Amino acid sequence: MLVDISESDYFIGLEGYTINLVDKVKEVTCLDEVAKHIFWFKYFSKPSYWYFGYLRAWSDLIRREDFLCVNSIREIKEVINSYSETYFYEFFKSYELKHKSDLRFHQHNEVRNLNSLKVKLGEAIKLYSRSTVIRVDIGMKRSKVCEARLDKFYNDFELLRSDFSKRQPPFNDLVLFAWALEQGETKGYHCHILLVFNGHKRNKCWGIAQQVGKRWEEITERKGYYFNCHDKDYLKVYERAGTLGIGMIQRDDTKSVDRMFNAVRYLVKPEKESQHLRMKTSPSSWKRSITSRGKL
Repeated sequence: MLVDISESDYFIGLEGYTINLVDKVKEVTCLDEVAKHIFWFKYFSKPSYWYFGYLRAWSDLIRREDFLCVNSIREIKEVINSYSETYFYEFFKSYELKHKSDLRFHQHNEVRNLNSLKVKLGEAIKLYSRSTVIRVDIGMKRSKVCEARLDKFYNDFELLRSDFSKRQPPFNDLVLFAWALEQGETKGYHCHILLVFNGHKRNKCWGIAQQVGKRWEEITERKGYYFNCHDKDYLKVYERAGTLGIGMIQRDDTKSVDRMFNAVRYLVKPEKESQHLRMKTSPSSWKRSITSRGKL
């Protein structure tokens, strides 16, 4: 089947559709629309996925009403025509508290993750008088985003993360690394990466970030993209604003260290709720949209 929408785009759209339905932005629950969404949810969903908020409602609906064995939109329509529009409105409305609870849980975890990362980063900076702080963003090219599935993105990133853990060239002298996996309307699945190196041995910031990006391209067979946050023009914007917090950080330079903490905060910004993952590959992963690991 030729599909011109990505898994990420579909689930973000479905979440928005359900929010509008529950908030009565949509006056009537159209049974044809419900049937189409059941069909496409089944197409994109995987039994191993754990769903966030209102998406859990669709997963439960399909199992509860035995839509698993119905394979076409026409057949689904025939089944749901026996239901009233009110039934589906009330069904999704019953998940409103679940959705809000999941958002609060997400925000609470981000605050906790921020505090944990700040502690680990503070410990890492104390090890050497100079530390090299690297930031790279990775994702999938828009032309390839329809091929991107969450489990594949996870698996590809795990290969990159494994390279960090081994600390073999070009990731030798790596002290700490952290990452934040997110899902956005324009970027789909993407990841913000932070690396902290011994600044006495590694100081080529742009070059290190470029090596991370090239490795991601290799892993994804050129379907992935990267953004080197150490691009000169990008850095100049923050230098002019006096907020540059990456690159070479001197341990005894209080202002430089403070700017670093402010820059790192972006990885776990609690108010970025529109960037939350709508599903995850395991229940335990709900506890960590950002993870940090070090060799202190």
